[in-house]
Amino acid sequence: MPDVISSGTGDGEVLRAKKVGVNTWSQMRSASVGTSVDDTSQTMQLLNARTAGFKGRPDNWWLSRLLMPFNTGAIIPAMAIIDACTLGLYISSNSSMGSYQTGYIFQGNQSDETNLTINDYNNFVASILIGGSIGVGSNGWKNSVFNSDGLAAIRKSGEASEGGGSAGWTKVFVRGKHDYLNISPVKSTHSINAFFRTAEGVNSPTLTITWSMPPRILNIKGNTLDIKGNALNI
Repeated sequence: MPDVISSGTGDGEVLRAKKVGVNTWSQMRSASVGTSVDDTSQTMQLLNARTAGFKGRPDNWWLSRLLMPFNTGAIIPAMAIIDACTLGLYISSNSSMGSYQTGYIFQGNQSDETNLTINDYNNFVASILIGGSIGVGSNGWKNSVFNSDGLAAIRKSGEASEGGGSAGWTKVFVRGKHDYLNISPVKSTHSINAFFRTAEGVNSPTLTITWSMPPRILNIKGNTLDIKGNALNI
């Protein structure tokens, strides 16, 4: 039977909202830090959007990214072989619009699996798309099957975690399609605005992992097969 591992309470969102001097989507996307963080609420918001400015002011830009740590090393032994893994995310509410309602699954590398900061805005391995994509335009469970890079990203007992922190933590990072493909959201026409459940609430993110142990090699010396100290004559 596979093991189902829920995310730790360090999961959440890092948001960047438009500030003075940041007036383009490319500037939002390439920024080094977010402007706010939430790792204590029962939901985390994946937001890629452009909204009208207040009373004639410039339009507002919104971009958030989701981070989820899983203590896989507490379950999976160091010598285990990872056979399969599926990420499960539950969307509880949604007002996404248009044809870009997709989230992409990356390997995260935040340094602290228990506490997010605005500096975690870019803490993912950009070259490793570990789980493909999920549709975020409707509510309910969304599943992403890990590819070979995703299986390699799963940390076992005692194995160093990507980005640092305690050993044995597998870190997942989610970006919206506008963010991933650098497509500027069109005001009032298409955006991502989906709320995912966190470890603080029900239906928290999960990794369902199937693993096995490698076959043991038995050494036969002479006519005796030694099994855990007991001799068997053959």
